[in-house]
Amino acid sequence: MFKPSMIIACLALFISLAGGAYAGAQSLIGSKQIKDHSIQYVDLSKKAAAKLRGQRGPRGYQGEQGYMGLPGAPGTPGAAGAPGGFDPSKINYVTGADTLIPSGAVGTAYAYCPAGSKAVGGGFFESYGEAYVTKFGSDGTYWYGNVDNQAGFDITVNAYAVCAAK
Repeated sequence: MFKPSMIIACLALFISLAGGAYAGAQSLIGSKQIKDHSIQYVDLSKKAAAKLRGQRGPRGYQGEQGYMGLPGAPGTPGAAGAPGGFDPSKINYVTGADTLIPSGAVGTAYAYCPAGSKAVGGGFFESYGEAYVTKFGSDGTYWYGNVDNQAGFDITVNAYAVCAAK
């Protein structure tokens, strides 16, 4: 029924399994094998470290506020500033000349400010609603705009500038 070679093989298997378990049990480190002060806090598991931590102590007392010095003497008042406010007499609205822009073309309309004033804003008039402003702005003396005529006919555009005198 069982051959001797089979019995020997099973016996060898049993001994090898039991021997590994015995060796594993012998490799555990106990407190007798640990030297004092050789294990650091970082070597502990989180669970073990949590058991070592004590409870939070009571909150300390609030300290007294420190001495505050006396306020200093007020400083000398500064010189009066320039009068502020808005002076509408210094604002001019200027409309530029008619600018004809052919169908499918791009043209530029200008509105020039009077001497001694500066362009601070502006815009355009176009009665058909088919013009697209591709670029606009000011160099300070005039307001300009590049207009792209997408209509199927020629259009007339006027630029206007808001000019402020100094």
